[in-house]
Amino acid sequence: MRQFYILSMLLLCSSMLIAQSSDKMPLDHNRFITGAEELPEVEIIPESAPAVANIATIGHTYWDMQSIGSVGNRTGICVDGSMYFTWIKAYDWQTLNDSSLVYYNWNGGSGHWPSNEEGEPLSGYQPSLFPSLDIFNENYHALAFQSFNWDTMGVIFLAEGYYHDDWYHHIVPNQVFPQMDDYPGYCLWPQVAVDRNNVIHIIMHENTGDGPLRLAYTQSDDGGRNWTDPVVIDTCTVIGAMIEASPASDKVVIAYHKPSDLSSQWHNDIVYIESEDGINWDFENGKVNITNYANDDDSLWAYTDLDLMIDSHDNINLAWNAQWTTQEDVYYRTYLYFFNEDIGTLDEVCHHPDSTWADIQPTWHRPICKMNMTQIDNGNYVIAWTQYDTLDVSADGFGNGDIYYSIAYFGYHYWEQPVNFTATSSPGCAPGDCASEVYVSMVSNMHDELFMEYINDQDPGSAMLGEGAATNNEVKYHDEYFCIIDGFGGTLSGNITEGDSVTPVENVLVEVLYTTASSLTGDNGIYSVYPEAGEHSIKVSKPGYRTQFFHYIYVSEYHSFLNIVMDATTGIDDNSPLPRELSLSQNYPNPFNQTTTISFELPEPEQVSLEIYDITGALVETLIKEHLPAGVHKINWNADKLASGTYFYKLKAGELSKINKAVLIK
Repeated sequence: MRQFYILSMLLLCSSMLIAQSSDKMPLDHNRFITGAEELPEVEIIPESAPAVANIATIGHTYWDMQSIGSVGNRTGICVDGSMYFTWIKAYDWQTLNDSSLVYYNWNGGSGHWPSNEEGEPLSGYQPSLFPSLDIFNENYHALAFQSFNWDTMGVIFLAEGYYHDDWYHHIVPNQVFPQMDDYPGYCLWPQVAVDRNNVIHIIMHENTGDGPLRLAYTQSDDGGRNWTDPVVIDTCTVIGAMIEASPASDKVVIAYHKPSDLSSQWHNDIVYIESEDGINWDFENGKVNITNYANDDDSLWAYTDLDLMIDSHDNINLAWNAQWTTQEDVYYRTYLYFFNEDIGTLDEVCHHPDSTWADIQPTWHRPICKMNMTQIDNGNYVIAWTQYDTLDVSADGFGNGDIYYSIAYFGYHYWEQPVNFTATSSPGCAPGDCASEVYVSMVSNMHDELFMEYINDQDPGSAMLGEGAATNNEVKYHDEYFCIIDGFGGTLSGNITEGDSVTPVENVLVEVLYTTASSLTGDNGIYSVYPEAGEHSIKVSKPGYRTQFFHYIYVSEYHSFLNIVMDATTGIDDNSPLPRELSLSQNYPNPFNQTTTISFELPEPEQVSLEIYDITGALVETLIKEHLPAGVHKINWNADKLASGTYFYKLKAGELSKINKAVLIK
């Protein structure tokens, strides 16, 4: 009887997001509808062999569903370099109620894993589900998870541990008030974050069974022994909230899906709330809506998955999936979007190539879903996610997922074409023979490697929801060096746009002078060239536009990024891209701090010098002295070793010269 009761509760909690009326959340998913909102076709993303430095199986589990909504953080790295990975382990499907435990495994930083390669249980509380991990006190861990209890419906624990020796468990208050029939007040599905003052922050969702649920927050400043009373943040319709603490300040941020109304799970905006000190919150008036889908004139909406990251510059970053949704239908082209607080724009990372989508993804999974972000030490951002392909479907009719990732190289608003990281394919597979990679979680780190954990589901679908068969699935660990992604000495990429900085310019020839590296932009204005790492001069040309040269551009062994704005020629000489006279532009920015760009135009090839003088007339630096071709030239001047003050830069080309003033402020 007790086992039946607990199993009923598990199924109730797992199914709460699909128990909506059919007119608001259709049970029969619709194929993509061609109409006013049809979007352009793209090429199918090809499979590519993963460039993996190390692969390990660190555990097994029959419980394939590691999260309901957002995947959250199940990984962490300590000051000493040791890494921890956690997951839900079920020993056996027939005894799921007695065998579901939160497990963890660790790597001491030298590739060592426990000899049994299966990890260890976090506690004996059964069944225990949905862990969330963060690090505090340098090498201590704060790991929140939920455990169902006979009397109270559910308990949230915080496990505090040092290395892998001992764990101390503290009960987290998980009741919010008032308690009513529709809002019973008990919360589950915790997400944890620890700020740099070692204050532990937890958010959790109310378990209402089949309706809207409240999102609540609590914190502890003594390692989990005492907690503040849980406070209601907002009312939601999906389980997708995240919480993150800044590595650079006391900032703590909560992000979640805010519904436009409570009658549907499909119509959500992405909002965040920020506490500058991690203590004081304004849950009433502090919400920042970054999508504002409810107030635009289309029907794009977010649904159930998002990730939140605060980077080393203290900027808030969000990633989420969205699709076109009306009151009648759901369009099955799914988009992955990214927001950076400093840039302030919504940028598309990618969208799913299938415009006619078969209903093959498991419950709560979109064709692109379960995204997770990290930042590696060269400043690059990485987003990883699960993606499904209609050409790779199991015998039971569910898609075999693959882990994809995309990288933003030294620039937040440009993302590389996605790479199929796992690149497995097993169409028509029987249970036990499938390869479906899902629920990826990456270590938030500032290293030159990418560390991730995911589940290799050997029959896709969420078996506990009756989708596919129960199989004993591998918990996988991957790491990859990001020093040379493409196998070249260096990579330079960017966008080329019109003077409005928005409209892309296609068929622009980008050449790395004195090398064989070159590229033509596509209709999206994007280019990539692959010279050896080091300083280079870049030529950019297209008929009808002014030819530009960029000198002393450093292309790193990781990846460098350069956006370019093209100026169309005007007047009687429109057929010639060359300038008509020598000109020297004002440096930008001016005044400047450390670096600025100096631009000049040559009407014909000349011997050129560009020199810097201080206010006394003394020569400070010669930026360039060589024979240059006609066109627009841009030089980056780094004045980090000079004192604040006024300087003059003098351009001499043949018999002509021009001079301008620059102001350095430090």
